[in-house]
Amino acid sequence: MNTPFIDFKATEISPEKQKCFFVEPDHIGRLISPKASLVFGERGSGKTTILKHLEKTFNSSKGLEYVGVYYRFETAYVKALNNPEITADQNIAAFSQSIAAILGKLLCYTLEEVKKEQKIDYMREKAICRKVMADIELQVEEKVDTFDKLANVFEHIRKKTLINLQNGKSICYFEYTTFVSEFCEELRKEKVFSNTCFCVLLDEYENLTRSQQRVVNSFIKGSSYVLTYKVCMRPEGFLTKDTVAEKEQLISGHDYEEFDYVKDIVGSEKKVKEHLRRICANRLEYFYNQQQIHYNKANLEIDSYLEITDDETDIESWERIEEYKENMRIQLKEQYPAKKTVIDKISRAIDLKLIFILYEKKRTEEEIFSNLGSGSEKYKNWLHNYKKNIIFQISSECEQSRKYCGFNTFIKLSNSNTRTMLEILHYSFGDYDKLGQVYGTININRQTKAVNRVSEASFNQIDYIPVNGYKTKNLVNALGNLFADCIQDQRIKKFEANSFSIITTSKLDKDMEKELRMVLRDAVVWGVLIPSKVNKVKNSGDIVLDGRDYMLHPIFAPYFKISYRKRQKCELKDVEIYSMLSRPKSRNQIRDISRKVNSEYIQQELEFI
Repeated sequence: MNTPFIDFKATEISPEKQKCFFVEPDHIGRLISPKASLVFGERGSGKTTILKHLEKTFNSSKGLEYVGVYYRFETAYVKALNNPEITADQNIAAFSQSIAAILGKLLCYTLEEVKKEQKIDYMREKAICRKVMADIELQVEEKVDTFDKLANVFEHIRKKTLINLQNGKSICYFEYTTFVSEFCEELRKEKVFSNTCFCVLLDEYENLTRSQQRVVNSFIKGSSYVLTYKVCMRPEGFLTKDTVAEKEQLISGHDYEEFDYVKDIVGSEKKVKEHLRRICANRLEYFYNQQQIHYNKANLEIDSYLEITDDETDIESWERIEEYKENMRIQLKEQYPAKKTVIDKISRAIDLKLIFILYEKKRTEEEIFSNLGSGSEKYKNWLHNYKKNIIFQISSECEQSRKYCGFNTFIKLSNSNTRTMLEILHYSFGDYDKLGQVYGTININRQTKAVNRVSEASFNQIDYIPVNGYKTKNLVNALGNLFADCIQDQRIKKFEANSFSIITTSKLDKDMEKELRMVLRDAVVWGVLIPSKVNKVKNSGDIVLDGRDYMLHPIFAPYFKISYRKRQKCELKDVEIYSMLSRPKSRNQIRDISRKVNSEYIQQELEFI
């Protein structure tokens, strides 16, 4: 499909498009310093885009205060640099040398690009190449006197290192632990780089093995005003904070600064919305320019395209809603015969359903009807607590699907993830067929269809998680059905469950606990679960695994027909969570867990805010 939002993967966007699409985050300055930085964010949040932007910005700046080199840890190459038939130390040596050679090569390419773009001549290029070659134990026939030729030497070393490793050998061509930093020290003797900090921009750190991470951690540990590192990774990207030195670790705040990309670099919730709207505006502008379509400023506002409706209006538009409301009135008149006249005057399905909920809550007849629809604080509090559950229950009983529409809803469903949000918009807009005109209004049904498509695809993509994909999918499927069962509970014991904490027991052995932790880590790394610090525990004596709550990613909410808002959690025992990994849970098994969760839950009213 040809839409303004078709390019939602950063790695597939051409430099020309990226230049037009990019919106600089408000707090990008936090990443610009000689201090090493680690940036965390879920897949598709914008980490790759920001690293590539820093590289371009650094290398095109007049003063060259920074020079940037971007490298992405590709899974296939990372795996190829690990031979289980040789020792751990040999693997570490080979990986260290290979990465040092890669960074040396990329740095040489960058120097050539800077030279061309800045139109400068290097006075010490031959001397630097001569010094670097003196440190390399490799004889070459051609005289190496330019950075371009030096890059070829580094590439030769990279290939030889890989071949040697695959043959069970580990051959050293240079002192890899300090080689890159010494190269940068030499470059600073060039006048144009005399005050430059060379910045290595590393992406997808989570793809590395434990021993490979130790190597990169050692590089980070050695950051200085001459050579520093900006490293992006998904949540839970660390397998270890150890370095190659014995008993030496990375220390947050001392060796590096830590950032959450969305919260710390983009900014507050309000800033995130502004940022994403500007991204959409840039893409619409680029699309219309490419299609040679006349547009005005208003045509670049994404909200102007998306038809929206609120839940009440949607419910009242259903074909058989009057029949449904009349059936509720008949039942309510039997429960409250003295209020027949009042009940007949209640027009909204939500208010009628609310009476059933309040009846289950043992509210008195006088309390219910004196506050119903009056606009009192108590009535507002009831709606605040129960409205979403009521909507889900009415939808289920009327066999209607929930509507998902509007840009704010897309932001919440995507968890402010740029890629997911753009994918929803891509399918909402659909193929361009307006023949010289801007897009028209995107109706609610089309938006809902797009959301459901992305939600289902996101669920199916769990299969592609390496090693633990099927276990993670079984877990998500069980949790999604559990939360769906909770939200349909007529007693509304769980207002909107979509998160959980794991209470530790003595029923899991060490291997089972290790397996559970590995699945949870993979689920977080791949953006399936969103962790947060545990907020409260029902029983003060309970110990929560890892001290964290886990929320099912909001994009799965449409698939399971649950809420995408984080409102309430379930407390599940580790043995229950572990049992969800091995095979899909039946509906009866899910309901057994749901009944247990709800029977043990002590009802508390939420305060209206």
